[in-house]
Amino acid sequence: MVHTAVLGLLVTVGLYLENRRLASIQAEERKTVEQVAEIAGHDIGEALSQKFIIAGGLAGAISISPDLTQQEFATLIAPAIVGDSSIINVASIRDLVITHVYPYAENADLVGRSLEDVPEQRRFAEQARDQARAILQGPTQLLQGIEGFIIRVPVFIHDTTPDTPADMSLGYWGLISIVFSSEEFFRTAGVARLGNTFDVALRREEPEGSLAIYGDQAVFDRAPITRSIPLPRGSWELALIPSRGWTDTLPALMIWRILLLCVLAFAFLIVRVLLRLVDNSNDLARQLRDAIEVLPDGFVIYDEDDRLVMFNRRYKEFYSKSKPAIVPGTTFETILRTGLANGQYPEARGREEEWLEERLAKHNRSYSEVEQQLEDGRWLRIIEQATPEGGRAGVRLDITRIKQNELKLEESNAALKAALAQRDAAEARFAEVWDISTEWFWEQDEDLRFTFLSQNFERITGIDPDDIIGKTRRHFSADQERDPDGYGKIAAAILAREPFKDLIYRPIGVTDEEMWFRSSGVPVYDEEGVFRGYRGTAANVTPLYNALRKAQAADLAKTQFLNVVSHELRTPLSVLLGYNKFLTRPEMLPAVKALMQQSGPEESERFESILNEIRGFAQKMDLAGLQLMSLVSDMLDLARIESNTIKLKREKVDARARIQSVVEQLTPLANEKGLYMRMKVSDCALFCDATRLNQILTNLIGNAVKFTEDGEIRVSCSCRGEMAVIEVADTGVGIAEELHGVVFDQFRQADTSLRRNRDGVGLGLAITKELVQLHGGRIWLESEPGQGSRFSFTLPIWQENNATDDT
Repeated sequence: MVHTAVLGLLVTVGLYLENRRLASIQAEERKTVEQVAEIAGHDIGEALSQKFIIAGGLAGAISISPDLTQQEFATLIAPAIVGDSSIINVASIRDLVITHVYPYAENADLVGRSLEDVPEQRRFAEQARDQARAILQGPTQLLQGIEGFIIRVPVFIHDTTPDTPADMSLGYWGLISIVFSSEEFFRTAGVARLGNTFDVALRREEPEGSLAIYGDQAVFDRAPITRSIPLPRGSWELALIPSRGWTDTLPALMIWRILLLCVLAFAFLIVRVLLRLVDNSNDLARQLRDAIEVLPDGFVIYDEDDRLVMFNRRYKEFYSKSKPAIVPGTTFETILRTGLANGQYPEARGREEEWLEERLAKHNRSYSEVEQQLEDGRWLRIIEQATPEGGRAGVRLDITRIKQNELKLEESNAALKAALAQRDAAEARFAEVWDISTEWFWEQDEDLRFTFLSQNFERITGIDPDDIIGKTRRHFSADQERDPDGYGKIAAAILAREPFKDLIYRPIGVTDEEMWFRSSGVPVYDEEGVFRGYRGTAANVTPLYNALRKAQAADLAKTQFLNVVSHELRTPLSVLLGYNKFLTRPEMLPAVKALMQQSGPEESERFESILNEIRGFAQKMDLAGLQLMSLVSDMLDLARIESNTIKLKREKVDARARIQSVVEQLTPLANEKGLYMRMKVSDCALFCDATRLNQILTNLIGNAVKFTEDGEIRVSCSCRGEMAVIEVADTGVGIAEELHGVVFDQFRQADTSLRRNRDGVGLGLAITKELVQLHGGRIWLESEPGQGSRFSFTLPIWQENNATDDT
């Protein structure tokens, strides 16, 4: 009976201990799962919150500058999502059409796609618009063909229309969408890792019912540990249970029961089993501590008296200035005061007690989130929650990178605002310039129809822009055959997709007045090289063009007059000079011979005196006639040059022989004035017209003799590359620098005073310049008053491949 009672007592005690132990294991197990669920729920919520923060920040940036290009959109988005591998793309949507996307290369085919084709996505987009708040859609089938989530945030911009009421100052612009992969999101949030130890499920908590979004819905029916994850609309519910299920039987139950039956015989074994159970408990506690220790974030637990119970290495690293006080048993207030004394919290400087009071108040709430900056510049997000026992559990998340990204985003927004301000200022300056400009700006599309005329077009021309917009240039221009130099050249350039500059044409049919436009334009291509039209400038040049035409007509009349007069003068002048030759030798006339033969000595002497007087007059007449003939020849050459009818007979010419011949002809004139003629000529053959070379040399050397009273004349020739340089230098009166630009003009001489004693009308140098240029050479002057002058010109050197030609 006693044995039965003892056995019964032992069985009763054993069952009691068995139940207590099972309850303890189950409680410890649930506590462990609760801690894991708390951390997992926080990680998921933090990951989602981060994306909502990014979406909200982007919406705010776009509300400030809504007219972003694709490049500006990419510049704005790139720094905000760096490091988040779950984000597939970020897009802007206007009128349910995707307008921008980043990254662009992988998602370029989405631009222009309408959500009208995807009813489910359209429904959520319209909800975000109508409810004016962020909405999370998913999991859903994405346009990329995978399962994922979409955060849609409406963007509202300020309506600056003056008639808009104050309560309607915000206008709906569109949506910002952040698309991210379900699989990658749950992996980066740590949910996937839990699958090695736990059965995990997530469902959406909605009034119309719950919907599983991750894992097996059946997990919610197996008494799981749950945590609610708040969202901008509704919430998610997280459920965890151990993969092997909840412990419902005590480990080593048979041993317990065998020991109960054999308590006396197997007492030692009972002790060993008890010790093993204790060891298992310690292992579980150590595993929990190890798990907490390897967390990437700081973790801490305070008891109901707010004394430190447990913390990990990361927590102590964050608060290096408070390290002396971070030991179990220290109160939270003591740790804060230690940090304050050592400068741990920059934001508390100068208001330590006030800051301490505020921090303790937040700490004592049942749930709190605080952002805190440390002395080393790092930022922490502190999440603390009361435990069922009255203590506090908290995590410290390093959000330094997020803060840096927010700062970069703010800086980007500021830079964008500054750039937009500069653009607006530039556009204002541009508009002001065009308002006072005598030119206007125009654009044509790929069909060559005018699409734009600047505002000053109507002011300058008096033509209504509506008469031009939508038409091509050929609609109001003469055809190419009637206007080959104006519209004809413009049409040819546009056909060849080439730029054109300063081409003048006459608009027809858009104005009753005769107008002439000068236009310049360049072709426009897009970034893919496709032709998109032309743009350019134009001006009304009617007064200048009419004046030019009158001047050209007058110049043509002058040339024709010179040509006619020169021809008409040469014929009678040639006759006069021919007959005057007889007067220079009157004794050769038959009548004079007969009279001389019939005269006596005295009469012959008187006749000879008369004949000498006749000879003198005839020689003066001959000299004046030759000068007049030279002038007529110059005028005829000038007329030929201006009418482009002068012909060059270019051939191989010996430079030394030709120059020497001209020098010898003019040496007597130099000798009469006591001047020395010097010549230094290299052996070289020229490719030129020999007659015209004589004319050039005669003009230059003759001028040197004419304008030199004493000293010398130097003529030289040297070869430089493919050209020969011929120089005529003198020691004459020289030419002032301000007159260097006019000596080669027609009818101009350096000395224009009435007292000059040199003959000529100023055509020699003008003709000389034209003849040199016709040969492909150039002529220039170096001179100083009183120091003499040097005229230099170039002619091409004979090459073996040159052929004699007439040009």
